[in-house]
This record gives sequence, structure tokens and C-alpha cells, in this order.
Amino acid sequence: MLAGASAGAADPSEKPWKVYAMKRVQIRDEPGMPFVYVIGYSAFRTAQALKDWVALIPEGDTLQWDPSGDIPVLGDPLGAPEAAEDFKKFCEVRRIKLVVVPRP
Repeated sequence: MLAGASAGAADPSEKPWKVYAMKRVQIRDEPGMPFVYVIGYSAFRTAQALKDWVALIPEGDTLQWDPSGDIPVLGDPLGAPEAAEDFKKFCEVRRIKLVVVPRP
């Protein structure tokens, strides 16, 4: 089962969504206060878990990524520039439109 998914949750391919909103959040009450990515009601601790879920999004749909700032954060699954670029290419190959929300 994917991280953050409940036993009865449907996979994203069954949802009528066309735009998926993804943001980075910090788990403040856990040792080390790790960062995870959240899409809907699902949270992902690793880039691979995030990719596994995003791979289920139908081609042509949009993933809006709010990176919550431009400063790299220790423990951020996509914090390294290489990891972020790899994720962008992953979405491109899957024909998922990735829109990065600009930060002020």
C-alpha cells in the first residue's frame, strides 16, 4: 500500500481530478521533523513512493507543485537539485504536466 493511503482509498486513476496539488509539509511532532510531500490525503516520505503514486495519474493531467520555498531543506525527498530534476523528467516521460508554483 502506498504511504499515507488508507485501506479503502481509491487510486488516483479512479478520481475525476484533472489537477493534482502537491506541497511539501513538515511533520513537527516526529523526531528530526522530517519533510514529506502531500497530494490530497496521501503523504510520501520518499521520492520513490511519490513517483509510484504519481505514475497512476492519467496522462495529460496536471500536477501543481508548491515547493514551499526555494531554500533546500535537510530531509526533503526532492530537496537536492538532482532529485528535483529527476522528478521533473519522470513527469515529462509520463506525460503529466508539472507546474511549479513560483515563490515570491
